[in-house]
Parts: sequence; structure tokens; C-alpha cells
Amino acid sequence: LDEFIFEEMGFQKFCSAPPPLLAFADHKCWDPDSVLSRTGCGVIVDSGFSFTHIVPFYEGKILYKACRRIDLGGKALTNLLKETVSYRQWNMMDETVLMNGIKERLSFVSTNFDHDLNLCRFRGARNTIRRLYQLPTGLPDEDRLGSV
Repeated sequence: LDEFIFEEMGFQKFCSAPPPLLAFADHKCWDPDSVLSRTGCGVIVDSGFSFTHIVPFYEGKILYKACRRIDLGGKALTNLLKETVSYRQWNMMDETVLMNGIKERLSFVSTNFDHDLNLCRFRGARNTIRRLYQLPTGLPDEDRLGSV
């Protein structure tokens, strides 16, 4: 890669860095008062389509021996959502793109799991987590993934 960058493309300088290190640097720029920025200690969790990488930092450096890769990503969550909706309502097993769009629009990471779990048990206006999702009708001027 280096040979191609310098000789074929004609670049004068080149920086190759692992993505978690770039995420750490970005976080330091946008939130300089956070614990991660002040101490350089923390964890980056990168959840992708098929894998999730956990990368710990200590004093701004990656602890490579403590890095982990879990074979669980967004695809598994989309498949679980397809199965759950298909079991309860309509058959959505062939609607991967639609269910992935629903997952990406409605899912979130809870910062207080017990509180959010108790909040989900309420009905009506007291439940601020529940969302209604309208499936697409197929009309031309409509979002093809539906709307919240």
C-alpha cells in the first residue's frame, strides 16, 4: 500500500492509523472535557455489520493485548428483529432492507438500562421510548422505508 501511495499516486506524506485511534482523536477534538479526553483512558466499541471490536485505550495508546473481536454485529440484530416481527405480526423474513432501516431509525443505546426498562412497562404518554412506525405504502412521493 505504501509503495502505491508514494510511487503511483505521488503523495509526499501518508498517515496510516487504526480506525479506533482515529475515533479517539475525533472524540478528543469534539469533547475535550470528557474523561476519555482528559485521561486518555477508555474503551472504543465499534459495532459493524458482522463484527464488533472492543478497543481499550490507556494514556492515549491502544492496548493491543486487550482488544477483542466479537462475531456479532448489526446483521444479527436485523435478523432477530425480522424473526420477532414475523412471529408476532407479518412475515418480514424477505424484507431485510426494510427491517434494517427500521432498526437503524428506532434503536438506541441505553445509558441507564434499568430506568429505560421500567419506562417501557408504562402505557400511553408516560412511555417516552415507544415509537409508532408506519410501513411504506409504495406511493412514489413516499420514503421507501416508511416513517416514524
